[in-house]
Amino acid sequence: MRNRIVQLMKTGVGAFVLAMLVIAVDGVTDDVIPADVIVVLGSRVDDSGEPSARLQARLDEAVAVYRAGAAPAILVSGGTGPSGFDQARVMAEYLVAGGVPSSAIWEDPEGFNTRATAENTAVLLQEQGWDSVIITTQYFHISRTRLAMHQAGVVDVGTSSPSYFGLRDLYSLPREVIGYGSYLFRIGR
Repeated sequence: MRNRIVQLMKTGVGAFVLAMLVIAVDGVTDDVIPADVIVVLGSRVDDSGEPSARLQARLDEAVAVYRAGAAPAILVSGGTGPSGFDQARVMAEYLVAGGVPSSAIWEDPEGFNTRATAENTAVLLQEQGWDSVIITTQYFHISRTRLAMHQAGVVDVGTSSPSYFGLRDLYSLPREVIGYGSYLFRIGR
């Protein structure tokens, strides 16, 4: 019995590690497609009101994809975080300061989590007659974001992630295995 339990534990750990590897490889393998809009998912805004380094990296990546002509618009999506700042507003201001015309920027201040961003994106696509997106977020967040988009009815999804790595990644990648599973089985909804 003890050997069977040990073997089950080893199998479980192995499957978890394999899932982390699949999520990491998927996330660092960009798939920039011609699309209607680039969707940048929010992250922390510093107490100063400036985007965190992680969020700046996402925005800079979106600007590079936008300037390469992959999509004519950018949707910034995020809620109001602990610092009290509207992430979408801060993100839009950062993009405008970086040379993106405000007419090319859409704001989603209700994108307080990945699922909400996907659902809000699906509504915008329907309203605008669009059908394709490029999601821009950290590599470890790509798989779950794509899944959320598909669940919201957005089928044509490209991906782009910044080359930004931080200590947070050490727990974010394992957390995404659990997050992906909860989205896959629609737990908590």
